This record gives sequence, structure tokens and C-alpha cells, in this order.
Amino acid sequence: MLFPMYAVSVQQLLKMTEVRPHEILKAEAIVVEYEESYGKVAFISHEWVGDDHPDLDGKQLRVLQNAERYMISDSRLIPAEVMCKKEALSTSCLRRQPLYLWYDFFCCPQLGKQPSLSNSDLSSPESELSMAVTSIPAYVAKCSFFLALCPIIVSEELGKVFSPQTWAERGWCRMASGPALLETFVRWFMIKGNTDIELVSSFGGTIWGSPGSGKFTVSSDRMKLAPVLSSAVKHKLLSLLKCLNLQEYRVLLNRQKIIMKGLPAQKLVEPCPGRPACAGLDAESLAVSAFMYQNGFELVQEVDDAGWSPLHYAALAGNTRVVQGLLAQRADPDCQTRHAQPIVGTPPGTTALGISVLSHHNDVARLLIIARATIDLGLAPPLHFAAHANNSEGIRVLLDAGYDPCTRDFAGLHALAAACTFGSMDALDELVSRARPSIKP
Repeated sequence: MLFPMYAVSVQQLLKMTEVRPHEILKAEAIVVEYEESYGKVAFISHEWVGDDHPDLDGKQLRVLQNAERYMISDSRLIPAEVMCKKEALSTSCLRRQPLYLWYDFFCCPQLGKQPSLSNSDLSSPESELSMAVTSIPAYVAKCSFFLALCPIIVSEELGKVFSPQTWAERGWCRMASGPALLETFVRWFMIKGNTDIELVSSFGGTIWGSPGSGKFTVSSDRMKLAPVLSSAVKHKLLSLLKCLNLQEYRVLLNRQKIIMKGLPAQKLVEPCPGRPACAGLDAESLAVSAFMYQNGFELVQEVDDAGWSPLHYAALAGNTRVVQGLLAQRADPDCQTRHAQPIVGTPPGTTALGISVLSHHNDVARLLIIARATIDLGLAPPLHFAAHANNSEGIRVLLDAGYDPCTRDFAGLHALAAACTFGSMDALDELVSRARPSIKP
């Protein structure tokens, strides 16, 4: 942490009538340097709804205040998002200890700087704002709650409507909310209105793309984000290894290409030191050997406690050489996962083909189809994953292999419904062009 973590108590937040910058709040002792003995802290992620001020009219502030009042009141239940299949959460977890909030304008230096994280002048590595932005992964790691503040706001100044969709398109918002930073015990809430709040558990169903493919007001911020995110991934991987959480370690290890997509090239982290014995192996077998070593597998047919095999993780990584090598060593292309994986956004019964098209690894999908993978297998068939991910190329790969575009999933829904649910317009166009005229919702 290069800059101290400041926070404001909920009680102080509820007294506010306007959004004022860090320096003023610090001088008035409204924002304080956070210590764990104070209680729990929640990270607030939001879009700025003005060019020079995050919330000049206080519209977001009032929603946040009303949502906090609602969440800390007695006997409240926060419903889970529709896709995560979890029970509603009692708000008692927010009342067990005093609650503090981290909010960028309150907690990062603002005066004399460019005013927003997405408009920040990070060119000077010594600037306090630069140090605070670089410290965001450390701030998130200290949080017990993550609140995405994204109500519908109409900005006349910018001529724009802000919404959960526009929030999820922001590169900085994707970075802070991504699984590279969030610990599994963090409670993740999306605040859409005064009492319209959801418990979020599925990164696959909620976060639309990698930070690097998100939008930045200042395009150079994309360049500066790369080392911050790469360092956060490395720290998280080492932390997961240290506590022997191999399932999450393998997921994050093999999602690096997805997480870093759209950012300047960074060397992928390989946390396990040393190399396996590989004398006399060809390039394909060598790649498989290194992959198995880094993932902690001994056998190609092995599955972990989540029912994920090496082939599932290789499909997640998008490593065509490893996938080809595993198939050559008789990996089962139709092996299905046994449990849901909320970080990826997959239910039980997911195949490597489904994982590959969900992750936009279409070359891997082609290899699996050549290896005679069943193209419509699983509770949620691969075509539905491609529709969810807005992967129009993946849809073409599946349909060209003979997939019926009208196939329904375990809930009786077809891929068109999945595309509509997630606003996947490219996927919807592809499906409509290939579907039978007689298809019914």
C-alpha cells in the first residue's frame, strides 16, 4: 500500500448533504485513516456523472444514503441475483461491527489534480493520487463488502444516461470488482436504487469483459492499469497457494489471459518455482508437462474437488497447444464439471467446449469439435454460453458443426433467450440469422 487507506463511517455519510473532496473531509476529521480495529469497511465502486465532479447534484449520494439506511435496518433480506441460485442474505452481517466506506472522491487526494480516477494524472509516479490509485488492490483486499453504486442517473451536463450497464463498461470499475482482487468472503452488492439491491455471486453473469477492454475517459490509463492488475493477480495467486486453495488458484491462474485482455503485454504469472523433468519430450508434450506442473495435477484424467479436469482448465486458459496435447493423451472431451463455479459463471455439468466459447477461445472450441466433443452436452449447452458471452464467432463455430440453434437448456430456454437476458446483441444477430422461422420463445 503506497498511500494510506482512508474511510468514512456510515454515520458520517448519512449526515452529508453534498459530495466534497478528500482534503476538506480530512481537515474536518470526517474521513479518517482506516484501522481494522474500527470495524468493517465497504469499497464503493461508481461512475462519475460529471466531467469535473463525481456527483455534483448529489443524486448518487442520496441513493447511497437511502440504500445504507435500508441495508443496516433490522430484519432485512437482500435478494440474490436471478442467475446465482443462492438464498437471500440477511443484512445482519452489516450490523455486527461498525461499518466504514471507501469512496474515491472522499478517500483519494483530489485538489490540484485531475479530478477522477478515470481522468487522473498518473504520469508522475510520486503524486499522491498516483500512489492512491496504485494502492486500490490493497484497499479492496481490506474490504469485507463491495458495493457497486449504479442507479439510473440522467446527466444533462454529459447528455448521457448512467446505469448498471454503463458502470460495467468502465475499465476502472471492472478492475476493482474483478476476481483478481476480490476475496471469496467479500459480500458483493449491486445498488440499483434506494431499495433495489442485489447480492451478486457470479462474475460470469455480472462483469461484462476484462478491464482492458473497458472504457477509459483517458486512453493512457489503460497502459497504466496493466502493471497494477498484473501485480494484483500475482499477489492473489501466491495468497491462494499459501492457503492451499487450489480450486480458486487454478481458476485465476488460467484466467490470466482473459483478465489481461486489451492491456499492454505482461508476462503471465507462473507461481510454482522450478520445472518438471522434460528430457526427450516434444513441444506439445512439454507444454502439457509444464501446464500440469503449474496446476498441481499428476494425471490427465484427474479431477479436483470441483470436478474440473486439466482439460477444463486448459480450455479456460485458451491454450491450444496444451488442449491438443491433453486430447492426444486421451483426455475426455465430454467430461463435465460437478459443481458450479461462480467466479467463471458456470453451473455443474459444464463441458470444456462450453468453457471455451464462454471465454471466447474459439480455436480451442474448434479443436474440441474435431476431437468429437458432444456439441450440445451439459445443463447449459455450449451455445447458451456463447450467447451469454456475446461470442458471435463461437456461435458460428457451433452452428457450422451441426448444432441446432433452437436447442433448449435444462430450464427449457433456448440460446436466443440467453442472448436477450445478457444484452448480447452480436450473438442475438447471429442466432436470429440462423434460427428457424418457426422458433418460439
